[in-house]
Amino acid sequence: MDDARKYADAADASTYDGTADASTYDGTADATGDATVDPAAVPPPQPAAAPPADPASGATAEPVAAPPARPTADATGDATVDPAAVPPPQPAAVLPADPASGATAEPVAAPPARPTADATGDAKADAAAVLSAGPAAGPIACPGADPVAAPPAVVPPPPPTIRPATPEDAPQICALLNAVDLVEVGRAETDLGSVETDLVHPEADLGRNSWLAFRGGRLVSYGLLWDDSGAERIDADHYVLPGHQDAGERLLAAIEGRAAERAGENGAARAVVHLTLNSRSTLDRTRLTARGWRTVRRYHVLTRPLTPEADPAPVPPPGLTLRSCEAEADRRRAHALVEETFAAHHDHQPRGYRQFLDDLGAGMDWSLAWIAALDGAGDVAVVLTRDDREAMAWVRNLGVRASARGKGVGGHLLRHACAVYAARGRDTIGLGVDTENATGALGLYTSHGFGLHYAADTWEVTLPVLSPRAALPPTPA
Repeated sequence: MDDARKYADAADASTYDGTADASTYDGTADATGDATVDPAAVPPPQPAAAPPADPASGATAEPVAAPPARPTADATGDATVDPAAVPPPQPAAVLPADPASGATAEPVAAPPARPTADATGDAKADAAAVLSAGPAAGPIACPGADPVAAPPAVVPPPPPTIRPATPEDAPQICALLNAVDLVEVGRAETDLGSVETDLVHPEADLGRNSWLAFRGGRLVSYGLLWDDSGAERIDADHYVLPGHQDAGERLLAAIEGRAAERAGENGAARAVVHLTLNSRSTLDRTRLTARGWRTVRRYHVLTRPLTPEADPAPVPPPGLTLRSCEAEADRRRAHALVEETFAAHHDHQPRGYRQFLDDLGAGMDWSLAWIAALDGAGDVAVVLTRDDREAMAWVRNLGVRASARGKGVGGHLLRHACAVYAARGRDTIGLGVDTENATGALGLYTSHGFGLHYAADTWEVTLPVLSPRAALPPTPA
């Protein structure tokens, strides 16, 4: 595939280790430290309580004598018990049967009800009044505690301000794309030169085909549309920060409207719009599906590590020679080979030679593009590479004519590019590939040590054409 944006996400795993807290209780003496006991108030000794049998062994432990009940001392230290003040015993509460075993637990005596005291110390148990009061009109606070403030009302963000892009916007667009890269890929992989190439392209028409969405003076979304087909097929790029989906959808609607208008200008009966996004895009994909978009293709962006030791200059197959493309005639030949070998590619649109050069931009180094010639067959393959990306070297196109496939030509060109970039000090090389490519390109790359960096999906929507200027206009600043 042609030059592709690079995206990814991170997973975060966390573990929890619970900690137990154990506490012991030791009886305490009264305020004087002396226990003065009225003999008449001491209850008779209790019979020994027999512990239950050990369920594992069946053994029964020796009975342990229950300690005598401790009398409650008053403020003077003398134990005084008023029989009338002792509440009557409560009926035993029977626990429900164990659903697993069917066994019923021993009844446990319910504790006496605890009265609720008001601020004066008088007991009041008015739970029914609390329950019947309904939801509190304001925050509930404990006596003596500071009142709890109600949470602030959620205020929706202001609507975004939308305007077309200009070439002078390239630095902040590049910063936005790198912020998206950090979310989707984990590192910034967009270079300023690639953004500038898009914005100064002779076919850009930024006033009608680009959109910037700002919120609070910050760029939060960017859209770009282009028309390589001159017919129904329209392509677009779209980027949005995760917290600004509404702004992203505004630009998506603008892209759709302009695409339908552009297809109408081309004389087409419909617009078929393509948008390639990382498979874990910052754009909420449910918004795409709700608008009628669907995925139609998957691409893989692959990378491979490079070292001079692992990537020496390869020995070419018999009769195969390579030449670089500094000469104008060789650049034209490279263009012709790209058009021929990519003609059946899913997303390929025919491009003239001048358009081909405009697409490549000013940063193309033609000493890093090679044509392969085979004795008796002439020029049979081409590879275009780039060394103007900070993140990695890049293989833009690698194509082999059908008559020369299966003869090791593509593999030799790939190994040659790896060796050149390893010698130049690059530690990584990357490329994009259609996972449904019928020529076996994916297998060629993986057999040469390339691995998945991220996946990208092509989304498609088919729209009826619009009359000119019916597309959604930008909101005024």
